[in-house]
Amino acid sequence: MLRTPLLSAAALIAAVTVVGTQAPTTPPAPKVTVLRAARVIDVERGEVLPGQQVVVEGTTVRSVGPAGTAVAGATVVDLGDATLLPGLIDCHTHITGEPGNYYETLLRRTPIDAAITVHDRARRTLMAGVTSIRDLGSSEFIDVALRNAITRGNVVGPRIQAAGLAIG
Repeated sequence: MLRTPLLSAAALIAAVTVVGTQAPTTPPAPKVTVLRAARVIDVERGEVLPGQQVVVEGTTVRSVGPAGTAVAGATVVDLGDATLLPGLIDCHTHITGEPGNYYETLLRRTPIDAAITVHDRARRTLMAGVTSIRDLGSSEFIDVALRNAITRGNVVGPRIQAAGLAIG
């Protein structure tokens, strides 16, 4: 009768030993992409620089410099005659708000209506070149939930500094 608990204990110790001795897995290196364009706007110097490339590692811009510089293992995207500029920042948004008749929206739409449509506004905002926004309030903390969904990668959109509920 002592044999079954002893075997169970031995199996548990063996399992813990195997799990404890496995080498930790390292996350894969972020994808590197080189964007080549005819021009890049340098906002710090106030100049338009011809023949440039932007090196993006994952979601982070690593460098900007003359086109043609080789980057090992990178995917090169030639944008032709395009002009690149840094992401724009909108410091006063109400991402959950809708243009139109204020009273109709107030009386006929619920926060749930806004919550299920706001992801499209977030995507359109990002596609317009706005990479960061400061949202100054929405009902039911929809802006906070949207920010969290974007951070998790569930929704495409800009970085959001969310106020939560509006003051007023």
